[in-house]
Amino acid sequence: MNNRFRGWWVDTPRAQRWASLLLILFLFARISVVRVIYVHPERALFAYDTRYYLELAHNLLADGTFEAPSYPEQSLVRTPGYAAFLAVIFKLFGDAPYIVVLIQLLITIGTCGLVYAIGKCLGGNKAGLVAGWVYAINPNSFFWGMTILSGTLFSFLLTFASYHFLRFIQKSRGHNLVLSGALLGLATLVRPVGLLVIFIWVLLLTIWQFRSSGQKRAMLVHVGLFTVASTALILPWFIRNYVKHGEFTLGTSGSVTFDAYHLAATLASAKDISIEDARYEIAVAEDQVAFRKQILVDYPLIFIQEQAYGTAKTVMGIEHGFWMQMFWGRMPESSGVLVNLLRGDIRGFFKGFLNMVENSSDLLNLILILIGAGHSLVMFGLVMMGVIRGLKSSRQNKLWVILMVLTVVYIVVVPGARGASRFRIAADPGFATLAGLSLIKGEETKGTLVEQQ
Repeated sequence: MNNRFRGWWVDTPRAQRWASLLLILFLFARISVVRVIYVHPERALFAYDTRYYLELAHNLLADGTFEAPSYPEQSLVRTPGYAAFLAVIFKLFGDAPYIVVLIQLLITIGTCGLVYAIGKCLGGNKAGLVAGWVYAINPNSFFWGMTILSGTLFSFLLTFASYHFLRFIQKSRGHNLVLSGALLGLATLVRPVGLLVIFIWVLLLTIWQFRSSGQKRAMLVHVGLFTVASTALILPWFIRNYVKHGEFTLGTSGSVTFDAYHLAATLASAKDISIEDARYEIAVAEDQVAFRKQILVDYPLIFIQEQAYGTAKTVMGIEHGFWMQMFWGRMPESSGVLVNLLRGDIRGFFKGFLNMVENSSDLLNLILILIGAGHSLVMFGLVMMGVIRGLKSSRQNKLWVILMVLTVVYIVVVPGARGASRFRIAADPGFATLAGLSLIKGEETKGTLVEQQ
């Protein structure tokens, strides 16, 4: 180990050595913020989602059942991955929110390590460092890692799966493909949004295998390995839901979200009522199926507008109000500034912005907005450059870039009208690795890949 470290120290350029060491120190220094949750454990709790996860985890520990007495439907709405993760932590370390947050912050370090490794595989040490730093200083992923929500664990498993998928397409080793599929299946048990990711990856793997070898047998073997590995963990949950609830489904969170957010937001905007009133109208409709269809028929443009607005909220990755509440225990006096911008209310945006500048108590809020917006804008600029340069490099890199672009686009678009920065957590590692390719020329990327093989 010492010889390997000495070899790395000697062979790595000085600037990259120090960038690597500073990255490691920075990542571990971030863990110190867990003290905020130690002193204020209630700040790790986020609305109803956290409450249901905790209730499911406690019931798993108490009697081994996946139930939430306060809301029985959660047994069908949720998948068991994150509740089981919490149950293991509570069993080993006790029921303390700061322990969960500490472990999740350690998981973000693991995710950053994977981001670096993927970047290095794609474009060398320089690409890995750029990707690692882009992820490490991302306030969105860091903040949500301090809340008891499934995004951090899902993000880690998805990134781990993408790492092994990349190693397979570079080295053609079957165990990498099996590990990638198994990790993606496990991620899907944490958040059911991973189910369509499996289909995306299977489709791209099929096209890749057919075009690479032209041998149907090899294609069927590899696609079969990945499909079996990714579905082996989730199929039992489909069967469980069919036996227990009479529905052959992984979970019903999608349909619940469609009614409570997509349709409700459309109806609320169309009638200028609150979203709670819109949900009530949908819930009490005599023929709910017909009423849902009628909303889409009557207000198609508003429906699209609400999806676009929600997606923009997810993509921006800024929740400055919650950030202030997490670290300083109060919400800002000036709110809705970015909401006005995303809604196209430029006058309202500038008015809110000027209020923050003039109000000393909201100066911190303004700083948080600038940090979050600045990081997102720089990151997406690098991502665009990285995608262009990645598509100009080797065939293996092209496949991975296409796979990652489709994956992150799906992740940020699928929440639709429910959009919020926490839904971008799973896409942040992918954005970071794509950003890492921005400073690498196509020729250098090809050369790096040849050396690795």
